[in-house]
Amino acid sequence: MAYGFKARKPIGAALLSLMLPGLGQLYNGTGRWAAIIFAICLAEFLVINVLLSSTAIHSMATFVVATVLVLLALAFYVFVIIDAYRGARRIGELDLRRYNRWYVYVGLVIVANAVAVAVDFMPFDARAYSLPSWSMYPTLHAGDRFVSAPHAYVSNAPERGDLVVFELPDGSGATYVKRLMGLPGDQLQIQNGLLRLNDESATRVELTRSTLYFSPDAEPGTVYQETL
Repeated sequence: MAYGFKARKPIGAALLSLMLPGLGQLYNGTGRWAAIIFAICLAEFLVINVLLSSTAIHSMATFVVATVLVLLALAFYVFVIIDAYRGARRIGELDLRRYNRWYVYVGLVIVANAVAVAVDFMPFDARAYSLPSWSMYPTLHAGDRFVSAPHAYVSNAPERGDLVVFELPDGSGATYVKRLMGLPGDQLQIQNGLLRLNDESATRVELTRSTLYFSPDAEPGTVYQETL
């Protein structure tokens, strides 16, 4: 099936690759090269997203690696735009392919943005922490390292018993990790050391050999297992 010949506009090719790397190459009729660019940019995006969303703020080495990758990605982005511009000038008129249609370009942009949004909510989007205190002992010990998923409750409702990481709303930037005991509408009370949830006492069983010293300057404590 013939689609005819049509001149390629260098500025148009450059703008398309500015909008989505590789789109200008597709516009120029180099579909295989465009696919390679798409794949490279997707790999860059995934790797940089993982690094920046996990341990970058806690590890200088990871931060340096992420910075280098971001700079390389920007350099490749500029190269792709220039390549699309030069390719359109070199081709002049193109024997149009099946994919040289405006709705194909629009569809690819929509798909690319959908992928970017989906990646933001993937499980590897995490934050790493190091616990400085014994307040969550024995579940977490001072010095323990753990990760949290910032978007965990976008698609899943919180449940009692979850460990949650949150910042105080006072603007201090202090971050805490605690166990979730109540949900909106619940009534929580501590009466004589016993947890009461919605006027019902939690079942509490003393654990065997539960008198523990978790800090040199702390009093011994008894550990219980509570069931909501």
